[in-house]
Amino acid sequence: MEAALLGRQEQLFWWLAALPGEDPDQTRRRVFRRMPPARGGLRAVQLGNLAILRELRELCARNGLEFCLAAGTLLGAVRHGGFVPWDDDVDLYMPHAHLRRLGELLRDHPRLELNPYFTTRRTAYSFDAWQTYKVTFRGLERPFWADVFALDFVQCPPEEKDRRWGEIRAGLEAAARQLAKTARRLPYPYYEEPIRDPAHRRRVEETLEKAMAPLPREERGDWVYLGRDGHFVWWPELYPAGKIFPLGELEFEGEPFPVPRDPEGMLRKAYGDFWALPGDFAAGHPGMVPPEFTEERLRELLERVLESPFEKQGGTENDHREETGPAGGDDGAARRLPDAGNRP
Repeated sequence: MEAALLGRQEQLFWWLAALPGEDPDQTRRRVFRRMPPARGGLRAVQLGNLAILRELRELCARNGLEFCLAAGTLLGAVRHGGFVPWDDDVDLYMPHAHLRRLGELLRDHPRLELNPYFTTRRTAYSFDAWQTYKVTFRGLERPFWADVFALDFVQCPPEEKDRRWGEIRAGLEAAARQLAKTARRLPYPYYEEPIRDPAHRRRVEETLEKAMAPLPREERGDWVYLGRDGHFVWWPELYPAGKIFPLGELEFEGEPFPVPRDPEGMLRKAYGDFWALPGDFAAGHPGMVPPEFTEERLRELLERVLESPFEKQGGTENDHREETGPAGGDDGAARRLPDAGNRP
């Protein structure tokens, strides 16, 4: 009953929002594009994350590495032309081999660093642990970061896809159990933070390497999956590599960034009807932007990493985006990028 009522309320909202001559799809695209961007401290976080994204784009272009916008960041590019107004991070996909190379390049980089961030969580029924890779400014663990999720490739005929995924998922679940077992022995309960103790980090890395060793980690193939990062539950099956590569391009915050070849198809797979009204308008990473990061402190940190005043980076009340049609064309389709030469 409640779901039906909410559905009718949303229909009424879109009916009232429609302009003469608009079809429902045009109305939704216009309304989302005209949503004002974040303000204050949250906008400072977004602009710091954008600075990381810019530097990462240039570094990868110089070194033949590929990445693309993913998850909420991809949603923002398609639906808003920039950050989702209430989002507080950047999500990226990157081939596993390219992620390893990125780690080598950032080892001595003057501005950026790549670290595995570890999380342990105890509930009444289970103990979970997972690891994600984050690109941050060197020496500044938070509040600016980009999550980089590794894509592993699988080669198999379509008729074997489901069986192959069942084997891979079983292996990933076994790896997750091994990681949780190791995490229980650590004396410190990590929460979205780097493992600072070298001995702890070594134990986690050794556990992951051993547990993930039997799984396919091919550099090219017809299918991809999220492997090492512990977020495999987001994808219930192998995903066609041809829907991601070759990469396309969309505008994000007024600049071109790489996106999957079929961005809207990937978003529908992840979120369903992503043009529907959101059910939640809250930022999702309190551990990375805790309460002690006041708006004043966030602005100070942003000025430090940008080496220029906050107001010069689009952080004032006059900050806005174009209110025209979807970036990359009226239909929001990704523009094709040239082949990189070493595409997985």
